[in-house]
Amino acid sequence: MKGKTQKNDLMCESTYSFPEFKINASGELSQDAPLSCVLSENRDMLKSVFLGDETFICRSFSSEKVGLASCFAVYFDGMIKNEIVFESVIRPVIEADIPITSAEILAQRVIFNIDTKIITTAKECFEAMQMGDTVVFLEGARRAVVASTKGFPVRTPQEPTAEKALLGPREGFTESVMMNVAMIHRKLKTIDFRAEGLTFGTRTNCKAFLCYLNSVVRPELLEEVKQRLSKIDIDGVLDANYIVEQISDQPWSLFRTVGVTERPDVVAGGLLEGRIALVLDGTPVVLEMPHIFAETFQVAEDYYQNFWFASIGRLLRVICYFLSITVPGVFVSLVSYHQELLPTDLALSVAQARVGVPFPIAVECFLMIVIFEILREASQRLPDSIAQALSIVGAIVIGDAAVSARFIGSTTLIVVAFAGITGLISPRLENSVIVLRFFLLMCGSVLGLYGILFGIVAIVLHLMTIKSFSVPYLSYCFSPHVQDQKDILIRAPWWLMRTRPTVFARDQIRRKE
Repeated sequence: MKGKTQKNDLMCESTYSFPEFKINASGELSQDAPLSCVLSENRDMLKSVFLGDETFICRSFSSEKVGLASCFAVYFDGMIKNEIVFESVIRPVIEADIPITSAEILAQRVIFNIDTKIITTAKECFEAMQMGDTVVFLEGARRAVVASTKGFPVRTPQEPTAEKALLGPREGFTESVMMNVAMIHRKLKTIDFRAEGLTFGTRTNCKAFLCYLNSVVRPELLEEVKQRLSKIDIDGVLDANYIVEQISDQPWSLFRTVGVTERPDVVAGGLLEGRIALVLDGTPVVLEMPHIFAETFQVAEDYYQNFWFASIGRLLRVICYFLSITVPGVFVSLVSYHQELLPTDLALSVAQARVGVPFPIAVECFLMIVIFEILREASQRLPDSIAQALSIVGAIVIGDAAVSARFIGSTTLIVVAFAGITGLISPRLENSVIVLRFFLLMCGSVLGLYGILFGIVAIVLHLMTIKSFSVPYLSYCFSPHVQDQKDILIRAPWWLMRTRPTVFARDQIRRKE
């Protein structure tokens, strides 16, 4: 199908052909089909692609004042603001008092109050429409104009429920990638801030931004992150975990090597230390790279309160994590293999509590941990009002009934409840706590305290082998340098933290005094 049109003494011969335009199995164009200079051919091509899609809108209009025969705009209903399309795109064209003979004139002299750009291919047209923009086609022009008219619903920033803090900012990321980048940029008011655009997913075309401070981040670290991201080949990305599992150093490990957060202040603090953040469209979760083990015990509130209380809280989180994974296993090993290590009164109390219980102590602990995890999972998935009632029923009614019926011993219930509560103090390590608790319980039930010791050694050895983007996972935990220890197990005063982490930052000077 070929056509010929004349506009302002310029001849335009169409070379567009529908057989050239095809979509492959992955949803991409088989080749980058160019736009036609014949308006009807572009319109027919777009209507054939989006046939059956009722959200696709194609609106024709013209300007009689300057003799513009016809043009049309295409967009997706629900992804644009109708007021912007009418006031900033359609009305300026209809009321134009200058000849609109090219896409450049339309973009620079007619539609001048919003962001515009010129495109030449069908692929660029589709990408712009999917981002909520409006594309305007002119008769006789092989190029079209993209006008920024985004207007899809966006959730207002709220405090993240999983990262609440008594002190500090109350805002959290939303599902809008541009709003998230703006919140980070607002905290880092420097020309050193960079946000490089990326796209993931052949079908979702998920927009993303790689954020960092140019003079702080290490060039080799930035290059490695970009290299891993460039190798991602997937048809859709709907959440940050789609990316995490494809760029992690240890995808089979229980421990995260890519940090996740929903707080802009946490991301800004990470960028100041030389880290890199990946902001994805459609999710409030932002990725931080690299991520080391010590960060899992740090919270944003540590830096908004007195360093004494921050250090105590951080040490408490470390101790509780260790107790959460070891207490059930140690309890089983002491009762089963090392009764002589228990005080006499305590040993008699435990033996009396287990009179009539039909299960071995290891099976008893295992069943109680499983029941606790079922109740915890159910309370997270149910509405708040029902979840509170379920927690009360599970903790009081079921526990008391199980002890009264001699289904479990009271000491076992106390031990499992203590392990469960201490595990909740470190939400970032929640998944690893569950698995490691069962692992050490099995070690203790088979080999006693020797099994617990072997299990802990195996966990530490595993942690020592993990790296996050070439950075050792246990960085600074065993460093002999005093500066490296000022923000690990404790949080030193700000006037003593003079340098940034050496493994992340190129510019390591935080303060000159």
